[in-house]
Amino acid sequence: MWAVAASRDTGLHVNTAALSGYHSIDPDIDRERDQVMADLLASGGVSSWQVASGQLAPGDVAHVREKYRTDGDVYVVDLTRAGRQPAD
Repeated sequence: MWAVAASRDTGLHVNTAALSGYHSIDPDIDRERDQVMADLLASGGVSSWQVASGQLAPGDVAHVREKYRTDGDVYVVDLTRAGRQPAD
């Protein structure tokens, strides 16, 4: 099983005095998820896929809903091996 998370960076913030930094991401987190799925489908390497309801840890729900927009869905994808067709 391979699990992946993706986010689209929208900014870089640097604090030169503290020699630290962080990045910001697009608050519409489903957009990058859908782009990854579109890329996988375009690659021809997907044998099947479905949409499932994702789950957040109870402590993460308020933080995620405060900062990000998401429908909470995830893609469950079966990939083929390069050059091989899925078995029937």
